[in-house]
Amino acid sequence: MKHVMRWLCSFLLITILANPQHTAGQSLERISVAERSDDLGFVVRFHLTEPVDSVEIAQPQTNQVQMIFYSDDLNTSAYIPPTDDNVIESIDILELNNGVGFDLTLGDEYNFITDAYPDVNLRDILLSLQHANSSEVASNISSSDVLFPVREEEQTVPEDVTDTNQNNEQDQKPKTSSGGAFLTTKNPSSLNRITPGDPMELYLRAVYPRERRASQPSFLLRPANISQYHDEAENVVHPWMDHSFFESQTRSDGLFDWRIYSPVFYTSNNSAIPMGQNDGVLWQGRGNNYFITGGAGIQAGPLTAVFRPQFAYSENLGFTVENTDLSTNRNFEVSQYPRFGDSEFQMHLTHADIPWRFGEESLSQFDFGDSFIQLEYEGFAAGFSNERIWTGPGIHNSLIFSNHAPGFLHGFLGTNEPYSTPWGSLEARWLWGGLKESDYFDEDPSNDRRSVSALSFNFSPSVIPGLSVGFTRAGYSYDDGLDFSDLFLALRSTQSSNVTDPDKATFHMTSLSARWTFPAVNFEVYAEWGRNDYRREFRDLIAEPELNRGYVFGFLKNFELTSSKNLLLNIEITDLENSSVTATKRDFNIWYENPVIEQGFTHKGQVLGAGIGPGSSTQQIHLHYYDKWGMVGLSASRIAHHMDRHFKYEDYFRSELARWPEFYFLLDRHEIEARYSFDLLLFLPYSFEFQVGYRIGRINNRYNLRGVDVDNYQYSFTLRYNFGLNR
Repeated sequence: MKHVMRWLCSFLLITILANPQHTAGQSLERISVAERSDDLGFVVRFHLTEPVDSVEIAQPQTNQVQMIFYSDDLNTSAYIPPTDDNVIESIDILELNNGVGFDLTLGDEYNFITDAYPDVNLRDILLSLQHANSSEVASNISSSDVLFPVREEEQTVPEDVTDTNQNNEQDQKPKTSSGGAFLTTKNPSSLNRITPGDPMELYLRAVYPRERRASQPSFLLRPANISQYHDEAENVVHPWMDHSFFESQTRSDGLFDWRIYSPVFYTSNNSAIPMGQNDGVLWQGRGNNYFITGGAGIQAGPLTAVFRPQFAYSENLGFTVENTDLSTNRNFEVSQYPRFGDSEFQMHLTHADIPWRFGEESLSQFDFGDSFIQLEYEGFAAGFSNERIWTGPGIHNSLIFSNHAPGFLHGFLGTNEPYSTPWGSLEARWLWGGLKESDYFDEDPSNDRRSVSALSFNFSPSVIPGLSVGFTRAGYSYDDGLDFSDLFLALRSTQSSNVTDPDKATFHMTSLSARWTFPAVNFEVYAEWGRNDYRREFRDLIAEPELNRGYVFGFLKNFELTSSKNLLLNIEITDLENSSVTATKRDFNIWYENPVIEQGFTHKGQVLGAGIGPGSSTQQIHLHYYDKWGMVGLSASRIAHHMDRHFKYEDYFRSELARWPEFYFLLDRHEIEARYSFDLLLFLPYSFEFQVGYRIGRINNRYNLRGVDVDNYQYSFTLRYNFGLNR
């Protein structure tokens, strides 16, 4: 008891002393500057004898920081100034009616974004000076108020902040976040999103020199804003440094920013069967396929509108499936297996809208593509989008959202770019949208639409440089009209497996992800682990965690041969199989399939997650050589298709040995593909680039039919024109 009373008295004494109302006087002893341990910048410490009431901070100009310490009796007459005059060139102190003002001049060689907060001792005040590019500084300045009259001497302001019309005196003034200034605040990064799968995305992630920045995207949530790469391109040496991509892609016209997006033309040909992955609206059937996209975007104040439509065409030639020549076994054929949708094109034994062919005719499709419209304020944005979304760190596969299926119309709310805090940077997005059935699943119009809601949250802690961790959860159900409760579908608790009414059924998927970069050695490791599960007891999760789980694991290693020659090695493993001992003894779920919500987690006939498909796995290795003229790449993959279908419905396949079904286990029925790829990317004159791809797919036991082997050869060509000024 005595110890408890002593602790309580000590606590009360500390509380009283910490309260400024009980202080006898406050004084500033000194100001010191220290480099941050994470190399992200500097920390300026104001050493105080007692805490002040509150602090306000503003950054009116690039090398100017203003602070007000609100206090009745703060004494600054005898403080010791900082010794480092490179970071802080001068400090002016102003006595104000309600406190003390500090006007700091920063070194011209630095670009900082600033923040102020109390130390853990609740006494000293810390000023964070975090390295940033000119776009970040411009955004920080445009949202800052002037706390007291601006110094008269001329200040250096980044080009992003100055208007092109130098004769307009009003444009010379610092922008604030109030009044009309909000309507003229522009953030060009809203126009500079890079779509998942773009060759430049992998280049920026793995080859481009990676100095850690607070605004650097985590690549756990894409599309990502990449304006910082344009801003700092002049000072960075790398193989593609002369590419027009690294010039500013936006143009300014008074109150508007605008840009034209590079037009892209793609064509491919499959010799035997459909083959394609992460291609969005394009269905790459047998025969010739074509894809065209382009567009434009405009930004006026907080409003950004981007229109990037896509057009796709597939010759969609026929290929033998139902009457496959089973020269080794004629006991059965694909047509005898159940189709859970009533279309002849629906994949057999698959509770998902995944047609094996998109009808019997050639098809053309128009799609709004990666178009969006949004309102932005203070680093956050809300709006409507048709963009393809990628969650998780995977390069070739993702557990929940990827660019394999077309984009779907959705509303969203989240960060517009990494949001900096003293503890690290945040990225988040919440969305609510609608998924559509393809024309090749069933003839029931009442179940053509599903609602989907998802939440993705990612954090890059400042105390562990290079690390980013993330969480994604998605839920879907049948759409029975405008139901705003579906807004929070992702946040609902998971249902049990005994809900069989389609009108009441919901299903959820959850994943945890991490990406850890080591820029000093040009190495990155990443992983995503998720569950495709109904509600389970905690003891069941602990006992059999491998049931209904999936994962992606990989790494990137960049070898800098010279300043203009790089060699990139990428290995990635994706596993969605339940073919474990646990799964063979009890019921299990198949990723992206659902026996109650029959179309599963698909949109317009393609899965929204990993392009390898439900219950599949893959192991792949990629080697890319980068030079100033372009890139050449080689890769090899092993893909085990629909393994869960093979194990879950093995009774249907026993008919192959109708007389000796007990010897079924002796037969090799796994559908295994060995895929080899070659890619060549060439930079041509006048900002054109040309890409050639060639892929060989050798598939054993197509559709789990023993002895039915298929070889498919695919070639592809891509032509793109890159807008930008030639340096």
